[in-house]
Amino acid sequence: MEKSLTLKTSDNHVIYWTLNSKNKSDKLVIFVHGLGWNQNEHVFFNGARFFNNNWFDTFRFDLYPWEKWRNLVDCWITTHTQDLEVVIQEFIWKYKEIYLVGHSLGGPTILLANIENIKKIILRDSVLDTKRLYDDEIKFDKERNLYTVNWWIDIIIWEKMVKEMKSIENLNPKLNEKYKIIYAEKTDLKNDFKANIEHTIINSSHCFNEEGIEETLFQETLNWFLS
Repeated sequence: MEKSLTLKTSDNHVIYWTLNSKNKSDKLVIFVHGLGWNQNEHVFFNGARFFNNNWFDTFRFDLYPWEKWRNLVDCWITTHTQDLEVVIQEFIWKYKEIYLVGHSLGGPTILLANIENIKKIILRDSVLDTKRLYDDEIKFDKERNLYTVNWWIDIIIWEKMVKEMKSIENLNPKLNEKYKIIYAEKTDLKNDFKANIEHTIINSSHCFNEEGIEETLFQETLNWFLS
């Protein structure tokens, strides 16, 4: 069963979301996408089916939907976290256990959130050390008076987003025993943590696009949730 509805955010915008349920589970996986992504990227769309087949309901949502309301240039990491907390509060009384999966910038979004009632968390190749990202990819365009992230196309972001991205490293002490990190070996996002955090390396690109990688990614995530 698939259900698509909306939730109102704390700043009077709208969250567009999709809930997938196959077995009326008391366990829910919430997916949090990264910068420039959306809820229907293949690792979330296909992941919903995988977890449904393994007795989990799944929830995916857009942080800046195409339909209307919020745009990426109108928000920052704290905004994403506020949206995530709205989602968690909506379902905390409906499910016995809630799990979070954050990809890329979805990781810091989760790290800023209140996870007191969250069972376990997976961060997939999350941006946790932004020195390389900031120095090499985030540029200030003086002519247009804006910041861009160049990933084949220019993604326009607000100055406040840039400031929060620069301070992501400060979130690392919040990592605890609930977290596991899955690194993509072909990327350069690995960070030398002082905390003893469970982690796995998968030989893939940042978006886990290679043939057969999805299955490995999903199984690693499931194993952590069931451990």
